[in-house]
Amino acid sequence: MHQHVKTDRSRTGRGKAASLVRSAGWGLLNLLVVASTLLLADTESPLFHDHTISYDSDIFALAGRIWADGGLPYVDYWDHKGPLIFLANAVGYVLTGSTVGVLIVDAILITVTMLFLWLVIDELAERTLHIAVRVLILWTLLPWLSELLIPSWNMCETVCLPFLAAALWLAVCDMKAIGDGRTDRIAPATALAQGIACGASLMTRATNAIGVCVLTLTMVIWLVANRRWANLAHCALAFIGGMLLLYAPFAIYFAARGAFDDFMYGTLIYNLGHISNAPTRLVTSGKIYDMALILGVPMLMILVPLLRILRRQRDLLTLSMMAAGITLTVFFAVSEPYKHYVVIAVPFLPVLMVWCCELVRRPIVYTTVLTLVFGLLSAYAVIEHRHLMGWPTYDNPAVERVVRESHGSVAFYGLPAVVYERYDVTPAYPLANLQDWQALFSDGYKAWLRDMYATPRTEYLIVNPTAALDEPVIQPELDAHYDLVETTEDGLDIYRAR
Repeated sequence: MHQHVKTDRSRTGRGKAASLVRSAGWGLLNLLVVASTLLLADTESPLFHDHTISYDSDIFALAGRIWADGGLPYVDYWDHKGPLIFLANAVGYVLTGSTVGVLIVDAILITVTMLFLWLVIDELAERTLHIAVRVLILWTLLPWLSELLIPSWNMCETVCLPFLAAALWLAVCDMKAIGDGRTDRIAPATALAQGIACGASLMTRATNAIGVCVLTLTMVIWLVANRRWANLAHCALAFIGGMLLLYAPFAIYFAARGAFDDFMYGTLIYNLGHISNAPTRLVTSGKIYDMALILGVPMLMILVPLLRILRRQRDLLTLSMMAAGITLTVFFAVSEPYKHYVVIAVPFLPVLMVWCCELVRRPIVYTTVLTLVFGLLSAYAVIEHRHLMGWPTYDNPAVERVVRESHGSVAFYGLPAVVYERYDVTPAYPLANLQDWQALFSDGYKAWLRDMYATPRTEYLIVNPTAALDEPVIQPELDAHYDLVETTEDGLDIYRAR
C-alpha cells in the first residue's frame, strides 16, 4: 500500500512539474507574440524612425526621462496624468536610456495582461473550448489593441491593463461561483484586486476605473440584497486597502519632496475641470468610423448579456457585464473621441467571445468566425504597420538653428513634446507643452501659466500659435518681456527675452 501511495505522489509531482513547464512555455510564447506585435505596431520600436511624433506618448516619455535623470514630475515637468505612467517610463529609461526600455516595460505589462485574460477564458470555458479557440480569442485582442493605441502603446491604459485584467479575473471567478451555487460570498481578495485596479486608474487617469467600479458596485448591491453584512465589511476594508496600496506610496513620496499639492493638482484637481469643460464630444463629432470603433465594444457588452438573459441566464456576472456596458457606452458617447479610451473595455472582450461561442454551440461555426476575425484584424494591422512606417517625424531647421545658436537656452510654447528629445533640450518651465490647450479647461491653470512665463528663463522662446485661439494665452507677457525677432515659414514665432 505504501508503494501505491509513493507512486501516486510521484505521478502527482510529475503532473505538477509538467503543468509548470506548460505554463512557463505558454508565458514565453505569449511574451514572444506580444513583443513581435509591439515591434511592428509601436513607433517607439527600433524598427521605426527616430523622433517620430507620438503625441501623448512623447509627453510620458519626457516625464519619465526627467524623473530618471533626477527631476520631479509636476515640479520640473507638469502634465495632467497620474504618476504611474511617468514611473513606467522612468523605469524604461533606467533600463536602456531610451524609449526602447519603455517598449520593454510595455511588453511585460501586456504579457501579464494576457496571462490574466487567459485565466478569465479558462474560468468561463470550463474545458468546453479547444485550446486553439482559446488562443484565437486571446490573440485577437492584440491587433485590436494596435488599432486603438496607434501610433504608440505607451499610454495610461497600457499601464492599467494588468490591474484591470486581474480584477476582472477574480470578479469572474466569484460571480461564476455564486451563479453556480458553489459559494454565497465575495472573497476579500477580489475586493482587494478591485481596489488596486481603482488605485492604478487614479494614478494614471481616474476614468480608467469605470468598468471596474461598475463590477464593484454590482457586487456591493448583491451583498446588500443578500444581507451579507460581515462579508461586505471585509470587502470594503480590502477595497480601501487596495486603493491605498498604490496611492499611499506616491502620496508619501511627493509629500516628502514638498510636492504633494502639485501631485494632487496634476492627478485629480485639474482633471475635474477638464472633464466638465471638455468641448469635443463623440456623439457630435460626426465621425462614423470613430463612433463605431469606440462604441462597438460597450454595445456588445449590452447585446451579448441581453441574449443570455433572453435565454434565462440571468446570473450576477451577466447582469454586471450589461451594467458595465451601459455605463461605458454613456461615458464614451459624451467623452472626447479618443480611440485609446476604449482600451479599458478590451479586457471584457474574452468574456463576450466565450459567451458567443456558447450561444452558437457549433464549434465549426465559431472557430471559422474567430479565425476570420483574427485574420482580418491581423491583415489590417499589417496595413497599419506600413502606414506607421511613414508616420511623421519632427524635424524643423529653424528650431534646430535657434537651439544651436542659443546653446540650448530656449523654451518651447505650443510645440509637441518630442521637440525636447529631438534637440536634447530640458524644459525650462514645468508647463512645457500643450499650454494653450490645457488652459482651455482651467482658469487656475491659465493664471499659473501667465505668471510662470512672466519671468523669462531662457534667451529665446519659440511659440507655436494655437489655431483654437486668436492669440496665445501668454500674449500679454510676450508683449511685455519679449521681442518678436522672426516668424518662420511654418508659422512659428521666435521671441527673444529683453
